[in-house]
Amino acid sequence: MGFNNIRLHDNDQCVAEMSIWKAALREDSYEAYERYLLHYPNGMFADIAQEKADELFWKRAEEKNTIEAYEEYLDKFAYGRYREKAQEKISSLKALKVGKVVLGVALAGLGLGFF
Repeated sequence: MGFNNIRLHDNDQCVAEMSIWKAALREDSYEAYERYLLHYPNGMFADIAQEKADELFWKRAEEKNTIEAYEEYLDKFAYGRYREKAQEKISSLKALKVGKVVLGVALAGLGLGFF
């Protein structure tokens, strides 16, 4: 009799996990996959949820295309799929920022101002 209760409990857990997983798939957002992972960090779909969360957060960072967005990606996904790209983007944006400052100083020195 106790064995049947364990089996029923496992089945209920499986149904609950599937429900949250299906909701994450429908929503297909970083937040939805994070919700799944919060409830089931070692769940049946944890690896897929982690990959999807990584990909969607990366897309968000690319859309913003700011140093802060790429740093936030690296904070959340220190070993993520797009780690190297994020580091490259940060370096490029920092170089661009320095270039603009140098150009501004040069133009100011010529009395032309900066845009």
